Amino acid sequence: MTWPLGYVYWSDVGRQTISRSRCVPGLTCDSEEQLVTDLLDTVDGLAVDEVSQVIYWTDAGRQLIEAMTLPAGPRTVLVWNQLDSPRAIALHYDSGYDNNKWSKKFDKRPHRLAVTPGGANKFVRS
Repeated sequence: MTWPLGYVYWSDVGRQTISRSRCVPGLTCDSEEQLVTDLLDTVDGLAVDEVSQVIYWTDAGRQLIEAMTLPAGPRTVLVWNQLDSPRAIALHYDSGYDNNKWSKKFDKRPHRLAVTPGGANKFVRS
């Protein structure tokens, strides 16, 4: 759940969507708001940057990592080559970069994608 806005984000592999709902702890959640409904296959990992209002996800079926400005901004493919089943993703803020770490199926070491604020510069470290 992201604070202070109180959104819960999830992917639905069966419907091939990424959605969110605003929830009040201990009470109820609003109706589902579908954020992404096309060009998805197997979204396994989601991470939300509350500061810059960007959602990141891994798509193991399409073998890429994508990002989108919330709530419905343009989508950007961040990594699309040499990926084999990207899975979980997490954000880590370091040295002026939004650092995304993701794992791959059957791979014990995390991989790192660093993106400058606004997405202007990117580099990958394994």
